[in-house]
Amino acid sequence: MVQHTSPLRLRSGFTAFVGLLTIVLITAPTPTASGSPYGINAHIPRAEVLDEITAAGIGWIRIDFVWALVELGRDELDWSRYDRLIEDAEARGLRVFATLQGTPQWATSGTLFNGVPDDLRDWQDFCYRAASRYRGRIHAWGLWNEPNLGRFWEGSRDEYVDEILIPGADGIRAADPDAKIVAADLAHLSSGNWDGWLGQVIRDAGGLIDVVAHHVYPGGSGYREVTENLDEDPEWPWDPPSVREVLSDNGWFDRPFWLTETGLESDDHGEASQANFYTGLLTDWYGPARSRGWIARLFFYHIMDDPRFPTITFGILEAPPSMARKPAWQAYDQFIQENAVDDAELIAAQVPEFLQPGDGESIRLEFRNTGTTTWIADETVWLDVRLHPVLGELTGGIIDPGGSVSPGQSLTAEYQLAVDPAWTPTTRFEAPFFARLVGPDGWHFGDAAYQRISLHHSPPPTIDRHPENQEVVPAGSATFSVSARSETWIAYRWRHNSVPLVDDHRLSGANTPELRVAEVGPDLLGDFDCVVTNSAGSVASQPASLRRMRSARRPGRRHTAAQKLTEEWLLHRYGLGAGTSREDHGDRSKPHPDRRRSPLDRVRPVYPLLWP
Repeated sequence: MVQHTSPLRLRSGFTAFVGLLTIVLITAPTPTASGSPYGINAHIPRAEVLDEITAAGIGWIRIDFVWALVELGRDELDWSRYDRLIEDAEARGLRVFATLQGTPQWATSGTLFNGVPDDLRDWQDFCYRAASRYRGRIHAWGLWNEPNLGRFWEGSRDEYVDEILIPGADGIRAADPDAKIVAADLAHLSSGNWDGWLGQVIRDAGGLIDVVAHHVYPGGSGYREVTENLDEDPEWPWDPPSVREVLSDNGWFDRPFWLTETGLESDDHGEASQANFYTGLLTDWYGPARSRGWIARLFFYHIMDDPRFPTITFGILEAPPSMARKPAWQAYDQFIQENAVDDAELIAAQVPEFLQPGDGESIRLEFRNTGTTTWIADETVWLDVRLHPVLGELTGGIIDPGGSVSPGQSLTAEYQLAVDPAWTPTTRFEAPFFARLVGPDGWHFGDAAYQRISLHHSPPPTIDRHPENQEVVPAGSATFSVSARSETWIAYRWRHNSVPLVDDHRLSGANTPELRVAEVGPDLLGDFDCVVTNSAGSVASQPASLRRMRSARRPGRRHTAAQKLTEEWLLHRYGLGAGTSREDHGDRSKPHPDRRRSPLDRVRPVYPLLWP
């Protein structure tokens, strides 16, 4: 038995339904809990902006987490901007979804911010460091913003998957196994070939992510266009598919999906139309009489207007200094206060990663009620459990919670799995397990438990001795070792901060039981582990840390002239220049000049608006 790790992608044809287990739902509205589906985009907000978010009952914020603003030079990191933000969000009970993006100039031969990293290990290491620093505090990590648009990502679709999504997800998972990994936050534009991108992301990397995210804006002022793009079949064969169609074709529908950007400009359509857009879309997807509900979480764009760009007015607050509440703020607040919502967080999942014919194992799932409704066992809310038929029989169900499950409380289910002893696989076979809560309206909600269970006639390797922590002086050396057993052939692969290693002038033994590290500098500090593999599967050792000796003094921070110039450019770009405090996080970029394009195509300037 192992703790649930990263869920892996569903393959087409996996539809075997094992059972529905029921719990009742009482729908009387209660105060909004943090973790409800209601969210908003806020870039890098100040404390007073967070106050307005919480006043409206919004439980989630989506922020920009910019690599180039943290790591100005390799291993020259300044986390202070995000330390303050996360502390402020925690103090208000807000949950944070952070979108990692923005290549520093030192890390790319392309353009600052949207260039392809020259070495994917730099990117993966940053993702690992960020997730490690904010483990348990940032609840979901996105991997780039709208990579299908050239003004945010210069690389190809394959480069995004291979050099951003896969290594980034691996780094985050290694640092914080409980954090949600979200991708790909695509712009819903035919010019961006969104459907091709989305299909490839799910097929190539769906096993590494927990949530599919997407951006849909209306062409006019009506919310119905957003719903049609998401949920309704095209009228003509040559029309583009709906998001639901692409998700279904690639085996993702019923797994968590977030709409992470949508909105309407009050300048173009009027404040009343903006408010009606909010009310209409919320009612369509989360209202009492809704006919759909498969969007697990929704983030409107944006919290506040930018005074430097008066024609870009997606905010539900007016620009400073007034920060007056628009009718859209009132509409969002009223809907949240008047409507109950189902939501659940998977807080523990014990699912076997490996089984042999004849094995009997237990599965244990725990969901926390993060919505505003109360659950009571065995009535109208179900736990949908699906199991590949080759895995045999599944028995058990929800453990009686002893009464109602109120917001903030948890629900536990336990199952027993028995694999047919007569089934004799000749090669390794991966069979999916899936479980997710279903509300009285028939829609899944909250997190999903998903695991691909490997079946084989022999067991995977067993690690008898794990590597141990090491402390070194600067330029010193260290040795990590692992001991493992296997009934078949065995292979070793050492990793640093989840990045696979290869032998070079400072590393030797990357594919052996013993790894030797010489001339240790800041770039080699961190966590080392070893992935041990045989024909049945792979097992990762416990990580061992490599740290400086406490007596060793860290050298003072030095910036080259180029690093200082980059920092000054970034501070100017993001509104941190003369006369502006570092807490003001501004953006000096200009909006897209072509106002005849789709509203989505001019939502933001060339670089994100990080100023609030």
